[in-house]
Amino acid sequence: MVRKLALCTAALMMLGLVGLRARAQETLLAELYGQGVHAFFAGDYEQAHETLTAAVKQGSTDPRCYYFRALTYKRLGRPDEAKVDFEKGAKLETDNPERLYSVSLSLQRVQGPQRLELERYRQSARVAARMQRVKAKRARYEAQKRAEEDVLRDPDRQPPAKAQDLLGQPPPADS
Repeated sequence: MVRKLALCTAALMMLGLVGLRARAQETLLAELYGQGVHAFFAGDYEQAHETLTAAVKQGSTDPRCYYFRALTYKRLGRPDEAKVDFEKGAKLETDNPERLYSVSLSLQRVQGPQRLELERYRQSARVAARMQRVKAKRARYEAQKRAEEDVLRDPDRQPPAKAQDLLGQPPPADS
């Protein structure tokens, strides 16, 4: 009994350490993102690129990292790489609706043609995600419709008998 308790305690501690490690990783990624944004707004685009790339390489799924790195690429004169990051950020933003990032608030200081370009990618990704959901919903509906014949209706089944046939004729009213 004591041994089982010790094993359970050890297992729970290991799970706790894994959770702490994951939170530490998220904290590190958030810090790298923040440093990259500060460097971007300070006009140090090389540093911004370096820091945001480090966050991406560490496994960040925050779309804002990709958006700011794309904006940095635009400022560094690398539009092809910016396009890839705009698309990746928009995909991350629409693919994971449970994770809410304050994207619009983070981009509040970004205005002008670059913001319009970024918003076109975001809108395109939202439309594509919606179309995908509609398509999946339609396919699910069609599959249910096709299966309805097998599930709900038996063409050989006789209709149920009428109550009057089962009970016979009612007695005359005067009896």
